[in-house]
Amino acid sequence: MTRHSIVIVAALLTMGTIPLAQERQVGGVGLTMFADSNFRGEVLTFRNDVPNLATVNLFKLASSLRVADGELWEVCDQPDYGGACLVISGSENDLGRRGWNDRIASARRVRGGPGGGRRGGGGDGVPGNQTGLELYAEARFYGERQVFRSAVSNLYQLGFNDRAMSLSIPQGDVWEVCVEANFRDCRSFSASVMDLTELGLARNISSVRPIRQGRGGTGGIFGGGSSGARLMLFDNQSFSGESRMIDRDTPVISGFGNRAESLQVMGGTWDICDGPNFSGRCITVTGNMQDLSPIGFSNRIQSVRLQSR
Repeated sequence: MTRHSIVIVAALLTMGTIPLAQERQVGGVGLTMFADSNFRGEVLTFRNDVPNLATVNLFKLASSLRVADGELWEVCDQPDYGGACLVISGSENDLGRRGWNDRIASARRVRGGPGGGRRGGGGDGVPGNQTGLELYAEARFYGERQVFRSAVSNLYQLGFNDRAMSLSIPQGDVWEVCVEANFRDCRSFSASVMDLTELGLARNISSVRPIRQGRGGTGGIFGGGSSGARLMLFDNQSFSGESRMIDRDTPVISGFGNRAESLQVMGGTWDICDGPNFSGRCITVTGNMQDLSPIGFSNRIQSVRLQSR
């Protein structure tokens, strides 16, 4: 190439008239994704949130990436920041080592860069547009994130079994998280928990389901009970063990009769009875009872009904 040609190419680059050269510009501010490992292949740099990478033809194609100094980004395997998510900083020359090769479908800034990013998603906070239960692989809302908007009976199928270290819940929601699959040995939560170690649940959650979803939800998986009243029965004391959620009059508690040792009232006033069809001895409960023995109802509840909302 002659000296005259070099001067022309340099001038074109400076003017930004060669699209390929602009597209491959990296560093500075934002998130840069590469189609191949070791920062090779097609490349794009993002300075703003991207809810769907299909719009830029990079949907589930990234194999390596770089994040600008001082910034923190969250990448997710579903559009609109859904599904499993990973908070990243620095460089990742092979996303396959993290199990994230060709998985990224959306990306958003968590911290740093123009405007400072959003608080949450990368530690000590929660995303402002949160729409479901979020489990994080590390304490204080760090690490890989999984979002749930409905019940999941076994987290193994999502690759998140026994991995959660913290959880975030939208205001107004109540969720049940369980140690075993199929909703066995459960606890109910209505607020976020920065470190599940304190509750003995660190890396010990295998299934989750909504009890109440406050942002226009219909009460999670429990249909028919439009009043919002809920009664939770547990087969162990102190709200532990397998649980059964009830949201309506139940003349026969199929599969759970004579098993409850504690209960939580999550709305309404309830009658609990030691006979089917609301027969036998019945008493009214309005609050939580961590041990039903003092009132003579441990392992004796056979039917329940909603007295008032």
